[in-house]
Amino acid sequence: MEAEKVCELTYLIACSPSLDTLDASRITPQAELREACGLVLLSMTTSSDISAEYLIEKRAVSRMMQIAGEVGILEAVSLIRGEWASRGLCYLEVATALLIYSCKNPIDDDTSTISVDLLVDAVDSGAVNLTSRLLKSKVNLLNHDSAFKQVQVKTACCYLLSALFEISSEEMDSSFGKTRFYEAIDADCAASIDTAVDSRTLRLSSTSGRSDLFASTVALLRATIQFAHKSSNENREEPLPMVGLSESCLLAVGGMCGAKGGYFACVPSSTTLSRGAILENNGKYASLTEDNCAMAFDALRMNIDQDKLVPAVLIGTLGGSCVLPMLRLAHAMASNGPAQLR
Repeated sequence: MEAEKVCELTYLIACSPSLDTLDASRITPQAELREACGLVLLSMTTSSDISAEYLIEKRAVSRMMQIAGEVGILEAVSLIRGEWASRGLCYLEVATALLIYSCKNPIDDDTSTISVDLLVDAVDSGAVNLTSRLLKSKVNLLNHDSAFKQVQVKTACCYLLSALFEISSEEMDSSFGKTRFYEAIDADCAASIDTAVDSRTLRLSSTSGRSDLFASTVALLRATIQFAHKSSNENREEPLPMVGLSESCLLAVGGMCGAKGGYFACVPSSTTLSRGAILENNGKYASLTEDNCAMAFDALRMNIDQDKLVPAVLIGTLGGSCVLPMLRLAHAMASNGPAQLR
């Protein structure tokens, strides 16, 4: 497939203006072709280094995010996989896979710059606004296929956020990428508040009273991990992929709490910074990181059987995949949170 340039040809088709539409939820041959292209790109990106590097060279993250952000495409059911999947999910996952690949694999010994470029591309293509909107949306538990589709979309959003925060965590505060990322989060928070005030119905995402992307993700973590923990306690099979969502939420919240050192990247962590050094490194975002740590800690404490929840996750009750993300989050909260939290 690499020799026949399948990835290159598929990318050209997916980006073709002939597939653009004002209503991505319509059932048309063009919509089915675009989804098929997205599935091919996803499979090639996650299985072929050559394909991933080609898409990174083409700065495909921007185009993938633009397609995933088209009106109705993530809410529409898949024309190929069925009602349990989202039509535009594959494009969101391709963008995430490319960001993760840039963290994991050095490209021309200039990985950090390439990663920052992808970070800026994703932000400028509306990644923050899109993930914020999707994470705040409700899951319809009365319809299994619809709930499964929504959980998959939220999982992809959390992995996307965790990759973005991992890239930004390696940058200095004065860098353009990190500044652009946090400015987009601030703008989304301001827009959420303005919308709520205009509609005279202020719907907050957490008990902290905040309505930004941080609060939405922490609120999702609280609800998801409680749901998954309850299912494990009742020794019943959960038909929804809540463990996967819990893992992705833990990674995203860990990044928001200032986790360093690369969950995705193979970066050796040979030095341990003192708290003073950590605060100096966080710079102007230190107070925001502290607030996020306190909010995450409160969210984990507010769950049912709160005294048992974190230890249960750490011993693998929700599966081995959640252990390292929980340890990473706990370390971030202890390192970057307020003194009383430690």
